[in-house]
Amino acid sequence: MNIPQWNWPVIGAVALLASMASVAAWWKMTPSLANVGQTTVAKEDSRVDEMPKEVIQPKKGLEVLIPAAKGKLNLPADIQSDPKKHVVGSVIIKPNPRPQAVIPVYDEGTGKTEIETQRMEYPLIDPEQTGEARISYGIKNGGVKVWRLTGHEDIVQVKGVNLGADAALDTTGSFFVGVGAAMKW
Repeated sequence: MNIPQWNWPVIGAVALLASMASVAAWWKMTPSLANVGQTTVAKEDSRVDEMPKEVIQPKKGLEVLIPAAKGKLNLPADIQSDPKKHVVGSVIIKPNPRPQAVIPVYDEGTGKTEIETQRMEYPLIDPEQTGEARISYGIKNGGVKVWRLTGHEDIVQVKGVNLGADAALDTTGSFFVGVGAAMKW
């Protein structure tokens, strides 16, 4: 099909808008992460979720942070107001493309809890909902200065490879819409 050259910017803009609308729909349908400062109960590690538990009677009491820590950590009001709920520690985990496990370990000899983090293997297949919109200014072939709007949405991760959709449009009317694979580090 022979499409006149002047239609390419229009086609590119429509394709970019359609891609962004698809991303917005995907984003709306995918469960969201907790907001900044919001706490959620962590999902139990599937490696031990069916494992039986035992009750121990330690000789030494459990070391906990003072009640003011609940406010300092901005925990929900029901936790802050309950004198039977105690904070044993808090860790900050840097963002990482690999899943990580947080493992509290209680030492009944000292009464202290140490919080271990464990970097895990990539899952075989994992739904992925991360995206990026970027605006850039630079030089294109022939020295033409352009603004470029790009969008990317990861949809699924297979081991360490993210599969997703890409779109780009620049001020010369050039556009790109497609799918791709990426590895992050």
